[in-house]
Amino acid sequence: MLYQKLILSGSALTYHRQAVEELLNLAGCLGLEEFDVDEPMVDDFLGEESYAGGNLPLELIERVDRYFQSQANSLIAYFDKERSVRKFELLLAKANLELSIKKENLEDQDWNEEWKKHYSPIEVSQSFAVLPCWSEQAVRQKYEKFILINPGMGFGTGTHETTFLCLTFLSRYQFQGPCLDFGSGSGILGLGFHLFYPKELATLVEIDKEAHENAKENQKLNQFESGFEYLMTKDYVSNPKYYRLIFANILEHIIIEYIDVLKNSLLPGGYLILSGLLNEQVNNIKNYTKDLETVEVISKGDWSAVLLQKVVP
Repeated sequence: MLYQKLILSGSALTYHRQAVEELLNLAGCLGLEEFDVDEPMVDDFLGEESYAGGNLPLELIERVDRYFQSQANSLIAYFDKERSVRKFELLLAKANLELSIKKENLEDQDWNEEWKKHYSPIEVSQSFAVLPCWSEQAVRQKYEKFILINPGMGFGTGTHETTFLCLTFLSRYQFQGPCLDFGSGSGILGLGFHLFYPKELATLVEIDKEAHENAKENQKLNQFESGFEYLMTKDYVSNPKYYRLIFANILEHIIIEYIDVLKNSLLPGGYLILSGLLNEQVNNIKNYTKDLETVEVISKGDWSAVLLQKVVP
């Protein structure tokens, strides 16, 4: 099978990175990789000016530094279908987001090895982690609890700060009772909830059927035989249920669109975790949740997650 590697760069990644990643997932992106500089890249950039040893001239060092600083705000995306690439380009155009896109072809083995080189365990705490399915037993034994996922399947790998923040809340607080993951993607949050509360129901809601298939594969990967319910967004919105814990790790405008549905789905005393939020968006979201009590706000890098509770009168 032939895979396509897209090297994305441009101001849209600086100001709308979460939106770009969301569009990549919607288009069927298999996985993402951050831009990183290695020695062959430098040699390729320098061409005949490459040095095998000795001290580099200061002017040359500064030129290399300027070039790779300009490339640092880049993202590498992998696809296995040309139509998925075209869908991503169409979604970009509809969202009025401009990116520079460089395309390369990769053979199957190249893709597998490339991805594995750049994916590492996501350690939520000393006892809890998200691990790639190829993790060796010695790595798994380091953690009391862990989730296995197939990163090459797309729909979220747990590496993004917002997913990490949601899992951090899950590991810090007690959330006994049924759980809703609204915008579930690869199912990581639902899987994490089941890991902590195996006797409780986790309902995963998605707009994309392929995302549910991805989540079901990850469920099998973790040998979780039951405890999950999969619903399409339109079906849930028309017939909402009640939950003790709700995750909504989605973009700000989508949270706002569905905020009433989410709040009305909370049981008295229940918790709502909102993420996918830039730090500067937190205060705006609070304007829509004044009827809930803010328990805690945590941040990582440019991103924040808010834990809210429906207080019992």
